Amino acid sequence: MATFLPLNYSVYRDGNHGKCGYDLRHTHLSLHLSNGESVTTVAQRAGHKTAHTTLTIYAHAIAGEQKAMVARMDESYLRAANIS
Repeated sequence: MATFLPLNYSVYRDGNHGKCGYDLRHTHLSLHLSNGESVTTVAQRAGHKTAHTTLTIYAHAIAGEQKAMVARMDESYLRAANIS
């Protein structure tokens, strides 16, 4: 079972007072992207002018998507070839 610490625990532990709001925003948007939400939707939620801004800041959240995309394409090709 996971242990949940207070939201600002690491902020106070590390002495970085005042960054909790930004950390929460960053975590919130990163989770949306890593869960497959579209970049444009997350950009709108973040209030970014363009999706490029969102990608520049949050690219780490979708880094693993390449492997997932390749796996989905492999499955599609196998189904199309009736091999699966």
